[in-house]
Amino acid sequence: MADPNTGLQFDRAEFEGNAAPEGPAECPLCRRPLAGTYYEVRGVVACASCKEQIEAEAILPTVFSARLGRFLRATLFGALAAVAGCALYYGVLAITGWEVGLISILVGVMVGGAVKAGARRRGGWLYQGLAMFLTYTSIIFSYLPIIFKEAAGSLEKVQQEGPVAIVVMSIVAVPLLYALPFILVAQDGSALLSLLIIGFGVYQAWVMNKKETLQVSGPYSLAARTPGTSATEAPPEPIQP
Repeated sequence: MADPNTGLQFDRAEFEGNAAPEGPAECPLCRRPLAGTYYEVRGVVACASCKEQIEAEAILPTVFSARLGRFLRATLFGALAAVAGCALYYGVLAITGWEVGLISILVGVMVGGAVKAGARRRGGWLYQGLAMFLTYTSIIFSYLPIIFKEAAGSLEKVQQEGPVAIVVMSIVAVPLLYALPFILVAQDGSALLSLLIIGFGVYQAWVMNKKETLQVSGPYSLAARTPGTSATEAPPEPIQP
């Protein structure tokens, strides 16, 4: 931006020859002056201190260093989304009688996004596994009302045999429920489409919780910066150790 009276430009400093900029540049993250060198983290200028802090938070091993509170929050958020997704999937299935692939993808997006939000975008295989499990559980449990309806007669017989039979049936029914799509494919090849539909949603949840790669470059020399060029524009080659 130029002053109409003086013709001076204030949006970019211009220097003559190889003169260095007047005054040190600031780190945009901590607002402290950059001294000698700087780094770029995901395209953002950072001082050495901020760069080390970001790396320390980003490269902690997911399993052993993840805080329990963050994992529990991701589980809670994901579980709530899974319940909502289960209701949505069952509603469409019960009303239309169709297994709509887009609904399974939507469930995966809901659960995957909720886990990612609860984990504060941490990502990694731990949260990917959590998101996949909750998505699969959400879709599988949407079949429960239909299964109960079809097996109403058998359930009445089990109830008549007493609480022990009910407990045994419940213990056996849970793993069978998770294996149901594969059992149906083994019995009837046409059920493969249902398994693929479930896979779409699970895959979406997995993709959304991938661990992001931290891109760090530098250090760059402030003295080597092209006059009139900001630190975020075409940085010079890194200083060789």
